[in-house]
Amino acid sequence: MALIKIRHEYIFKNTKDGHCNDKRIQKFQRAAAVATLRTGSPHPTLLIAKDGGINISAIGVFKKHIRAHPSVIDSMSENELAALITHELAHFKHHDNLKMLLAPLLLGVPAIILMQSFSVAYIVRDLSTHFLWIHAVIFTIIIMVAHYALSISGLKAIASRNETHADHHTRKHYGATIMRGLEEKMRTLARSL
Repeated sequence: MALIKIRHEYIFKNTKDGHCNDKRIQKFQRAAAVATLRTGSPHPTLLIAKDGGINISAIGVFKKHIRAHPSVIDSMSENELAALITHELAHFKHHDNLKMLLAPLLLGVPAIILMQSFSVAYIVRDLSTHFLWIHAVIFTIIIMVAHYALSISGLKAIASRNETHADHHTRKHYGATIMRGLEEKMRTLARSL
């Protein structure tokens, strides 16, 4: 295992040679190994970052990284940490990051087509009236605001579904009891820091 420090992040590369003495890194690596063995998932790159939120998250679409705040690693047992990593691995398995990346585009296409068709219809109807042009611009702005609101609610729905699937995946491998305990522990940790 090679260790590279970039700003406040430690990036692990899986190599056969090398040894790391930091107990936090070893704990994170052991938990990731357990999670990948249980799920049959490929081993992701592990990041420990002090900046960002006090959480653990799946990052990346093609290059898979799991980022954890040091206090999350320190406050969890290895089994709990492995369950959290399993949850993040489920996001990779279901391509959740790719879905969230493509969702605004897919949600936006119908609204853009609708917006353009109405704008053109207003303008073509009577080019001699300047007020109709102003109406078309106002209508376009209204459609854009409506599209933004629908996109946000659509993204929230997709994110909620992604979390539900990842929770189900973790429950399947670790049971409902550990999931309830983890949710409470993460809430407590977020409040305390």
